[in-house]
Amino acid sequence: MLNDALNRITGSTDLYTSAVPEPFTYIPKEMNAVELADGSVTSSFLTLFGRSSRSTGMESERVNELASPQWLFMLNSGEVQRKLQSGPKLAAMLLRRGPAE
Repeated sequence: MLNDALNRITGSTDLYTSAVPEPFTYIPKEMNAVELADGSVTSSFLTLFGRSSRSTGMESERVNELASPQWLFMLNSGEVQRKLQSGPKLAAMLLRRGPAE
């Protein structure tokens, strides 16, 4: 999943929430989006990029086509920009590389 790749590259995490109250929906901070089994977990990123409603459990329920809002989100999203600017793993990689030549 694109969100998991972005988090892995930058060293960021996402906080997923559910409409179901605690303690039944404990979601660890480090959990990847592909590991989310609970369909009540809310995420605008997952919704925008074709997360299925999980009403049938069928793979065909998922939308796999690219759409303009997805491109615009990746280019203009404050969430993506924040991860790129403040992600600890990405910052460490850039520091190891040194100044631009």
